[in-house]
Amino acid sequence: MHMTPPVGAVKRQSMIEYVGRGAAAVGTSSLSVPYGTGVAAPLAGDIALLTIANKYPANSPAAPTGYTLAHQSTGGAGGSGVDSGNVYSTTYYRVCDGSESGNVAVTITSGNAAVARISTFRCNVPGLTWSIAASGGGQNTGSLTWSVAAAADPGIKAKDMVVAAGAANTDNGGVCLAENATLTAAGIKSAAGIQINNGGTTQADDAGLTTHAFVCASGQSTGVPTYTCVYTSVTPAGAVSIIRLRCS
Repeated sequence: MHMTPPVGAVKRQSMIEYVGRGAAAVGTSSLSVPYGTGVAAPLAGDIALLTIANKYPANSPAAPTGYTLAHQSTGGAGGSGVDSGNVYSTTYYRVCDGSESGNVAVTITSGNAAVARISTFRCNVPGLTWSIAASGGGQNTGSLTWSVAAAADPGIKAKDMVVAAGAANTDNGGVCLAENATLTAAGIKSAAGIQINNGGTTQADDAGLTTHAFVCASGQSTGVPTYTCVYTSVTPAGAVSIIRLRCS
């Protein structure tokens, strides 16, 4: 069984702490996505990432109130249908003001299948500000092993946190655990991944969302990052958004 690394272990390598997540939300044309509660609840100054997998392009999730688009990628394989077709991987972000609680409403006009989750991150040094950069790419053949190179280098350096959100055109009957996921780029060394989401929805034509976070342990990127994820049984196609978080 995969275990999320202790918070202290992550803190020693990064300026940024993974605080936690809310429950996953599924639907078709509308989603109600909860924030984390208790120790996973966002505080003022945190950054919340709302990651969404949905069918089909060009039915894009609208930006929820107070959120800004970080990145959207598209990819997939086959014609539109159950466990087939193209998907969007969309990530919105929000720098929290302390009012975040309850659920975030997401609208996808003419949407088909969608799954989303909010994860929260915290800068460990008070008074610093957030910097965010992103890229992504498509996994355009169905495969147990995804290897998606981003279209551009978002500029990763030591102590950054990098979140990879993979949208699959199936409901993830198989899973990609953190120990089977890596983030690589020329010039950097990344620590083991942190599992944020691994699941999907069987509504309509099915979709899945697999999300991992990686700490850059050392170096500075001199090339595009590549996200690799090995699924246990299914052979999905889809898209990946790669989000670089930094506080400085």
